[in-house]
Amino acid sequence: MTKLTLADIADTRAYERERPAFLAEIIALKKQRRIHVGPIVTFVFENRATIRFQIQEMARVERLSTDEAIEHELETYNPLIPEP
Repeated sequence: MTKLTLADIADTRAYERERPAFLAEIIALKKQRRIHVGPIVTFVFENRATIRFQIQEMARVERLSTDEAIEHELETYNPLIPEP
C-alpha cells in the first residue's frame, strides 16, 4: 500500500463536510478488520483508509492547520500502513 501524503489529508472544513459518511465507512471497515482472540484481546488490522481516518481525527481534535503539523502526523502514522 502506498503511504499517505499531505495531499491525501483534507483541510478541516472539507473534512467536517465528509466526516459523517467517512466515519460510517471506517466503522464498517474496522468491523471487517477486527479479530477477537479470546475474551480480552482484539486485533484491528490497519490499512491506508483507517490510518487516513486516524490522521484526520487527530488534525480535527488537535486543530492542526499547518503543513508541518500534518507532516508530523504523517511521519507518526505512516509506518502503520502495511508494506506490499
